[in-house]
Amino acid sequence: MNAFTEMEMDVVAALFNNATYNGKYNTEDDCTHPDAYMLVQGFGEPDLTDTLENKFDLNKYRGVISSLIKKGFLEVNKYEISLMSRKTATAVAVALSLEGWKATASTDFGWKYLAANK
Repeated sequence: MNAFTEMEMDVVAALFNNATYNGKYNTEDDCTHPDAYMLVQGFGEPDLTDTLENKFDLNKYRGVISSLIKKGFLEVNKYEISLMSRKTATAVAVALSLEGWKATASTDFGWKYLAANK
């Protein structure tokens, strides 16, 4: 069983709901389902509020997110978005990888979450 640090557990717990569908890892055609991803930053856009930036102080958690990516527990997706200011920005979204989901599911948090959401 993998042991997460407290800060890593904060991040994976925030992503676990998106990555879980009917008690299993949320996939589509053997790939991570798009709904499993969460933007890291919302760029101050009112319609981009469900982000890691709104859940955590990114200055404090940026290293934790990078560490989880290096460990293979998070997948990264980058794409260009148009902002209301008519500028574009590179959006970064992360999701639990299958390995990260399994590691989270094996924690006390994961067991309780899956039992409560059958």
